[in-house]
Amino acid sequence: MVVLGIDTSGNSKGAAAEKAVFTSAETTASSIIFTQREALAYSTKYAMWLSGSATKRDVQISRAILAQRLNVIDIENETMGSRLDPALFEALKESDVLIANSEDGYLSDAAADKIRIQVESLIAEILSASRAMVVAYQQELDQHLLMVAADREKSAQQNLFLLLSLMVLTTIFLISIIRRLWRQFATAKEIINLEVEELEVAQAKLKSSQSAVRTLEELNESKNDFISTVNHELRTPLTSIIGYVDLLKDLTEKEASKDASKIVNVVEKNALVLLDLVESILSLSRLDSREPEQAHTEVDILKVIEKSIFVLSPQAEEAKIKVVVQSDRDVEYSVNGNPSQLSQVFINLISNGIKFSPKGSTVTIKLQRVLNDSMFTEIQAAITDQGMGIPPNEIPQLFHRFFRASNAANSQIAGTGLGLAIVAKILELHHGQIKVASVQNIGSTFTVNVPAYVSAVERLILEKRGDVLRRAIVSIESSSNENLRNACHEMGGAIGFYALEEQSEQIALFSKWLKNSPGANEVAILAKKDALLESLNTTLRIIEDWEKK
Repeated sequence: MVVLGIDTSGNSKGAAAEKAVFTSAETTASSIIFTQREALAYSTKYAMWLSGSATKRDVQISRAILAQRLNVIDIENETMGSRLDPALFEALKESDVLIANSEDGYLSDAAADKIRIQVESLIAEILSASRAMVVAYQQELDQHLLMVAADREKSAQQNLFLLLSLMVLTTIFLISIIRRLWRQFATAKEIINLEVEELEVAQAKLKSSQSAVRTLEELNESKNDFISTVNHELRTPLTSIIGYVDLLKDLTEKEASKDASKIVNVVEKNALVLLDLVESILSLSRLDSREPEQAHTEVDILKVIEKSIFVLSPQAEEAKIKVVVQSDRDVEYSVNGNPSQLSQVFINLISNGIKFSPKGSTVTIKLQRVLNDSMFTEIQAAITDQGMGIPPNEIPQLFHRFFRASNAANSQIAGTGLGLAIVAKILELHHGQIKVASVQNIGSTFTVNVPAYVSAVERLILEKRGDVLRRAIVSIESSSNENLRNACHEMGGAIGFYALEEQSEQIALFSKWLKNSPGANEVAILAKKDALLESLNTTLRIIEDWEKK
């Protein structure tokens, strides 16, 4: 029984490990496809430069983007570049030399003819190496899955052997007991009942093993569904890109034409759709994975917003959209969070504001510190656009994955329906929230609230404020009218130090009223005192609710 239990425990741990493998495979596969896309984009720009359709600067920018992608470290702690054939790096070095030695701007026909054969060979080598990287990873993954399947089969056989052995031994034991205690039926019956209970335990463990197998099967189905979905969503734009690249090669042998420009536009459009989809899926995969949570640090939300606006400035300038930030430079807007994740939140929200607003309009970002219902400070950022708005009945679904508002879809505005889902998930991880207010044909406001950064000293003060407020209530409640002013003066200053400035001000106003009303009767004093105590007790209940949480 113990052996079977140990084996079942091992199977459960194996199931968890295999799930982690599948998650890693999904994330790495997305990164590899993204790298292949950058290699393809670089090859396209290189071909366009040879045909005179792109400048030397365009090619150098595409090369820099590819270099950044090759240096990205994936979930397996390997760079994308480490997965490539050394021949690709040689081809890239040779292409860099050709670009560096070429004339600035567009390549002349004479210069193109001199290097045409060499460039076409380099492009072929780059495309071949990028495809080989995908094939090699697929083969590696297939081999690993075969090994996992073999291990599962071996484990199942071991379980079956243990079960059969247990059943044989149990049967022998029962026969022995019956023969030896035939005349002691009552005692034998009790022993048999005990053995039946052991069999039930064994069956329960067997069901547990079967449950682990079903979990593996469900994981396998999820993996297949994921790969099927990704293949379906990526195959169409990739096929289009590859087809148009082939046509572009043919056109490079002829004079530049309007057809070439049209083809390049289609390639770029499909590439951007693919980029947005792959990045969104990759982000959600990382957020959903059970990886150790990344360390949070003090993050200045104002700086995050300013960097996000800088990143999106080309998009805003192209759409002639003005992005305005309303904030107080003397106020701190720090939160405790992950800088890159918070940056993704505001890039997604501001990008949406720019995308859905008409040309010449303004996207306004209002930043401020506010108090929530639990008397805690939050950093609030409200992003307001002047776009088409959102149908009221669709707002509850807005943060669901792959959901897109009907008016946006009907207007054929590009998008995947994943951006706001990513925003909601990141804010959930940061104990924040997002609200939407929208009026169709007028605009929308997305309001983000994240708890403000609290230092160790400030946290200690917040944890003590409940006790201090209780003492203040008891002191004021139990004081006689003669000592009431002294109690208010003492306790008002004390609670003010513990982030209860509003309540301290209420006590100070009551103390001032007592000073200015020396002839007030007991009824008036009691009425004022009861009103003050009611307000303080309301605040105390809010603090106590937070302490319970």
